[in-house]
Amino acid sequence: MGRRAKLLSLPAAIRTEVFKRAIETNFSDYEGLEAWLRAEGHEISASALHRTLAPLSKWAELLRSAQLVEQASGGAVSAADALNAITLDRLTESIDQLIGILESRA
Repeated sequence: MGRRAKLLSLPAAIRTEVFKRAIETNFSDYEGLEAWLRAEGHEISASALHRTLAPLSKWAELLRSAQLVEQASGGAVSAADALNAITLDRLTESIDQLIGILESRA
């Protein structure tokens, strides 16, 4: 079993602020987050922050895409419906790729 990420051991208010800052910077300023955390008395490296937050950046991107669909449709398509459609589309693409890999090995 892997080690628990240091970020997840921080107090809830600090974690929330880290997530907020990561989203505001589009998950692109891990050094800035590291410096802010150090100023708050917490030592977490930029690389450790990246390892923990990178998967969340993909979900944030999906959510932003879904919100854009909702805005572009004038509300005719909800962000939740758009998110479901986007997620299903990506899942289908992944399954198709996996099938292709398995067929090439047969």
